[in-house]
Amino acid sequence: MVAEQIYSPPRGLLPSECYPFDKLDPDDQVTLVETMFHLFVCRTDTYLEQNAKGQLYNAATPETKYKQGPERVRAALTAPVAADHLRLARTIGVYMTAPNDRAKAGCIDLDEPKPGMPDVWAACVALVNALATLGIQAYIELTRRGYHIWVFFSTYVHGVWASDIRRGLAHACILAGVPLDAVEINPKQTYLDTLERVGNGVRLPFGIHRKSGLVHGWVNLDGTPLGGSWEPLLQLDWLRGYVELARYALPGALAQIPPEPAAAPRFTAPSNPAMHRSIQAAKDATTVRDWLWQNFGIPPAQNLPMALRCPFHNDDKSASVYLDPDGYERFRCHVPHCPAHTAIGGRDVADLEQFYRGGAA
Repeated sequence: MVAEQIYSPPRGLLPSECYPFDKLDPDDQVTLVETMFHLFVCRTDTYLEQNAKGQLYNAATPETKYKQGPERVRAALTAPVAADHLRLARTIGVYMTAPNDRAKAGCIDLDEPKPGMPDVWAACVALVNALATLGIQAYIELTRRGYHIWVFFSTYVHGVWASDIRRGLAHACILAGVPLDAVEINPKQTYLDTLERVGNGVRLPFGIHRKSGLVHGWVNLDGTPLGGSWEPLLQLDWLRGYVELARYALPGALAQIPPEPAAAPRFTAPSNPAMHRSIQAAKDATTVRDWLWQNFGIPPAQNLPMALRCPFHNDDKSASVYLDPDGYERFRCHVPHCPAHTAIGGRDVADLEQFYRGGAA
């Protein structure tokens, strides 16, 4: 890894230098809040808040009781809370692992120089290039002491297995020559053994850091600001418009990485899986293949018809996805006792959503 100092970007903007969130058109405010949820949030039942010392504590816990976890407390992450983050009224963080052990983003935290990593920016450049060789686009956020390298895997409900993301980021560190003990890889927890566990969290970007008093921006490898401006709201809007989320390619890239010697068991959904899913699932899933991938991890075939094991009762190769005469994807199970079975035609995403929640179509 190159140890020579390559670039020293600015640390951030004062709040007075940032365009006020409240001066945006209301529709633009909604769009930016939705972008935050799409990119970073995989669970909304709890979140973190940052205090003046820069510590993250669970938002439903008194600030004097500094604690990241491990037990979940009830403080819902809502749109108004996220809007307060963007208007710099508070600074929040999110838990990186969903209750079903999936995640939609990964983050490598690089702070001060450490043994084997004398130049933090050089390590950052090497990591971004290593991720690119794996087919993963990475984005760099400036922090108070260093950098966050973010990767995004899906705007959909639960992304890919947290263990796969962590393994992929660790493999990129090895390729880049960055010691694993010199960085912090998130998600840290890849297996939540009870519904109340939350794991570790990360401060959300585009807000004010309570200790530095600055709003830290995002930067390209050539030292230019992401999206052409250091203005945080413009950078967030750039991410909304230009982040390419390779929903099919990235899991395939991660599959090429050697598995860890002792992988933790994955979470098995209980009889009421609606507890672990966003109510936006049906709205966000655009095709039957997308929906099956996001909710059951069934890899989507490139061509239809596609034969698969029915996720509702697991009989081998009992179901299929096909195109109807109007060109829409449909799901059909050929086992009569299956709730998704139909003698004529197939089921769409809305039907599958109802079955998944235990309702009747």
